[in-house]
Amino acid sequence: MGRNRMEGKKTNLILFLIFASIAFGVASDIEHGADVLLVKDGAKIIWQNNSQTFSISASPSMSESVNYIWPPADATSGGQALLSNSAGVMSWGVPTTSAGHKTVGDGTHTDATTASVVRGDIIVGNATPKWDRKGISTTIGTTLTKVVGTDGTDSGFRTIANFVLDFDSLLDHGNLESSSLDDADHNASYYTETEIGDTVSPNSGATLMGMASISGSTFSTVQDMQNIFHSSGRATGGVVTDNGNDTIAVTAGAGTIKATVGTTSEILFFDWAANASMSVPADTTRFVGVEYNAGSPQLVVRTSDNFDSDTDFVLASLVNEASTIHISEEEHNVGDHANKMIRRLFDTSPFARDNRNGGLILGESGDNNRNITMTSGTIWEKLNEFAITAVDTSVGGGDTFDRYLTDGVGGHTRQTGQTTWDNTQFDSSGTLTVLDNNKYAVQWFYIELDSELVSVYGTAQYNVESGAEMESPPTDIPDRISLHAALIGRIIFQKSDTVPQAVESVFTQTFTAAGVTDHGNLAGLADDDHTQYILHSLATAANDFLVASGSGVVVKKTLAETGAILEADIDHGNIQGLSTGADHSFIDQDVTIAASPTHANVNIPQNGKLNLEGSGGDSYIIFTGSAIEVWVNGVQVWDFN
Repeated sequence: MGRNRMEGKKTNLILFLIFASIAFGVASDIEHGADVLLVKDGAKIIWQNNSQTFSISASPSMSESVNYIWPPADATSGGQALLSNSAGVMSWGVPTTSAGHKTVGDGTHTDATTASVVRGDIIVGNATPKWDRKGISTTIGTTLTKVVGTDGTDSGFRTIANFVLDFDSLLDHGNLESSSLDDADHNASYYTETEIGDTVSPNSGATLMGMASISGSTFSTVQDMQNIFHSSGRATGGVVTDNGNDTIAVTAGAGTIKATVGTTSEILFFDWAANASMSVPADTTRFVGVEYNAGSPQLVVRTSDNFDSDTDFVLASLVNEASTIHISEEEHNVGDHANKMIRRLFDTSPFARDNRNGGLILGESGDNNRNITMTSGTIWEKLNEFAITAVDTSVGGGDTFDRYLTDGVGGHTRQTGQTTWDNTQFDSSGTLTVLDNNKYAVQWFYIELDSELVSVYGTAQYNVESGAEMESPPTDIPDRISLHAALIGRIIFQKSDTVPQAVESVFTQTFTAAGVTDHGNLAGLADDDHTQYILHSLATAANDFLVASGSGVVVKKTLAETGAILEADIDHGNIQGLSTGADHSFIDQDVTIAASPTHANVNIPQNGKLNLEGSGGDSYIIFTGSAIEVWVNGVQVWDFN
């Protein structure tokens, strides 16, 4: 402690001597081997030379101690400054920045004019020459010959002509002077607004605007596309009304038309004027339409529908019956045709199957398991194509389907996870009902656009299969089916059968034949199932007889068997008229027995023989026509010629 105070006193003494020697000019150089400490705030070290002083002092606002270490040597060149490395080590160098350093406008610079800086100024060399400022509103003359630019490395001046070439791709054509738009060299490369907007055939603006095409293609312009993809026809107007006096009125309209017939002829937009009175004579048929008429389109009434749909097209057909004109406005419409084609497909061909590739054929396993199959296919809805995957509800296939019946109160009941068709039930007004024995019924099948199979119960039972065949598809079906599904077929079955009577696909072509008029053309004639008829096959030999052996039973009998039956049952004596002797070609035994029999008109044919009873055939009379011979016991006893 005492030593430090002594050291401090020693140092103070040395500083005193230094300052004293400086003040009184006693010493020119002072050397001291220890640190010199100025303890008073604001104290300075002052040097005097030529009555001038130079001093160093610490800043009165210092907040930390600073120790500067001076460079070991002087600067190596002029223009260098003493720089710090932020750690107190000083060195000579060239400053990289000079905040607030004035160049142009500072009166101390002889190479620049004196002026205040204004936003937007640029620095230029003037005629003096000195650096000078140019304000943003300063004019430099009436003709601009060069502009300032850069190539990315250096800046400089460039002529206006070259500048325009450099920035040609960036220029806005509409900003060019109107006079330059009319230059001949410009017309060779560009089309004017008038040319592009031209609507006059055959050089309309549409013929100047190209479309993507392969080099050398026949068609390449907007007009070409119009000609190829569109047609003549009505877009608006053309409403036809009956005036009540054998004339019609037709309103004005607009559409497209061709000057010549052809698939690629130029399509022209056009309007036609109204016509308030066009004759349609009583009790005639007429057709009203629009015709090109050499470039002056007009309404026309014709006696036949001979419009070619290129240079003319129909608006309506007209039938005048007793001065009342019946009008059918089947206009040749072309406006919004894509939308109308889609709507027509949707309304007239919903859920259309791709018939070219087929598929979507309903099937059944046929193995008593009652599983359902369907082949893959494609369905078109509007302009959308849906690929439908195959369905197989067998154990190996793994598919299932939902089945519906009505619930009796306007809704439907769904049975999920089905794999077999129901062979015992039908939908009886919302009640699932068991079929009566031997009755027939139907189950209907649909396919959704997401390949989901759906079934609907039939609505009745039938005594015969043909009755089931007459059943129409159900009309009370869930929205899921009516909006999202297509009918693909049905299964017809008899109660409890495990194999259906029929599996029918709605896409299979059905041909309707005329009724059979020849009984021999019927099928199944050889089947022994017509119990009300006798079969020819019962007779197996010549002279066979078919004999009734009971009620509704017929059996075959041979000729001998039939004769025995007849011999036992027929008595000759039971024949009527035997006692009259009239109209008989035989001798009545009873007559010969009676006394004095009388025979009248007994006719014996020529060369006929009259045998005597009991003679064994040896006693007889022969009538030869011209003679009579009498034979007794084989001996001729009389000959009468």
